[in-house]
Amino acid sequence: MGNADKEHFDSYRDQTRIKHTILERYLRAYFTIMNKRADRLVYIDGFAGRGSYASQTGPVDGSPLRALGAIASIERLRGKVETLFIERDRRYLKSLQEAVELFCIEEPDLLRPELGEGRFARVLTDKLDAAERAGSRLPPTFLFVDPCGVQGTSFEVISRVLERPLCEAFIFFNLDGISRIIGQDNSDSETLAEVLGSEARVKDFLDALRPLRNPQAREDHIIHTYRNLLSNETPATYIAPFRVEFEERRRTSHYLIHATKHKLGFKIMKDIMWQNGRRQDGPGGLEYQQASMEKQFSMFDYQQATVVKTITRELETCTRCRVEHFTDQLAGRAEDLVAPRGYRDALQHMERQGTIIVEAKDGSGERAKRQPGTLGDEYFVTLSRNHAPPQTSMFRP
Repeated sequence: MGNADKEHFDSYRDQTRIKHTILERYLRAYFTIMNKRADRLVYIDGFAGRGSYASQTGPVDGSPLRALGAIASIERLRGKVETLFIERDRRYLKSLQEAVELFCIEEPDLLRPELGEGRFARVLTDKLDAAERAGSRLPPTFLFVDPCGVQGTSFEVISRVLERPLCEAFIFFNLDGISRIIGQDNSDSETLAEVLGSEARVKDFLDALRPLRNPQAREDHIIHTYRNLLSNETPATYIAPFRVEFEERRRTSHYLIHATKHKLGFKIMKDIMWQNGRRQDGPGGLEYQQASMEKQFSMFDYQQATVVKTITRELETCTRCRVEHFTDQLAGRAEDLVAPRGYRDALQHMERQGTIIVEAKDGSGERAKRQPGTLGDEYFVTLSRNHAPPQTSMFRP
């Protein structure tokens, strides 16, 4: 057990809280939907930890107990979701086992979790191999891959799970750790090969990275490589990345990446991420800024202005569109990283500003504006005659 592992559980940080919030909320949605599709459901935590974090107010539940809590909160799931918690550190596993035992005493209707000791790739590979030999198919499974560092994030195993129908993955992608590996004189090609799936991919990745000198261009290359790998080499065509900034530096710490084959899951996850995102120019979005929030404040919401520009372009083409054109059709495109909520919020902002008209349901003309109001998918919207082109700003963060 390294120092990084120890320090990780010695304090419950805000970015960890956001990660757990996204996980819990999505698990409830995923298993509720999958409950109608299968008799068995599975949740796997590949780096389960010790079960709790230290905080100033006392112990805080880690991801295994939060997942169990999400499952227990929906009565019809309690006896249906199988859970597997994998942890390589024996002391952590013992602590986790004690915490799970206490939880199960309070929630006796839950299926008892299985605890696997060892490295994520080895334990899960053994489980998948055994199931295949027995002729058993993997039921709808949600895989959470949350390493403390970079090592162990096996693309091969993640891909193997995603190959099965209705299976999804939520991955902690340690961009800072990968950047540090790349910056070493002798790059740890073995770890990179595990993350990318092969030595050949590592070579192609590094060859394309070397000419890039701008830090943002290098980050874009790293994250785009991994996103493209998931979408091109697995059936998971919908990839939602959530950027998390360092607490003390205006640089990316890591991404939380959701991979699914289904548009509905993509839209739901983007909405959950969007509600938990924050930027110095306003709430929402697929990122969580920290250092930037403390050092600067912008009065201009660049993110919403960008969404407004997209909506304006669409309405200039189609003239009259249902709200669902934005919240379902656009937000459901694999390349679109705006959440349905992001489109809806921007449409409501445009209605308040008078740049769009929202038609009344009865066809009697413009509906009465409400504060804050609602905007269902069935409404039609058009540009108002006096709409002005959306403004950009010199204060773009």
